[in-house]
Amino acid sequence: SQAVPCLPSDLHKLRVLVVDDSLHGREILSEILTNFGYLVSEAAALADAINLLQQAGSPPFDLILLDDGL
Repeated sequence: SQAVPCLPSDLHKLRVLVVDDSLHGREILSEILTNFGYLVSEAAALADAINLLQQAGSPPFDLILLDDGL
């Protein structure tokens, strides 16, 4: 039998912004987060992330994950 992720219902549908200059890193994080039911947006650079934040409304995201190398 397969393990089924068990998250509190209030964690599903969180809006998450993944900011990473590595395409591979963004893809991996986005896939994992999407599989957990999060709504994921991606940015390759800080400027792109700022644009997404400005366009997203209020509040724009529940969680932002940044690559520490940016």
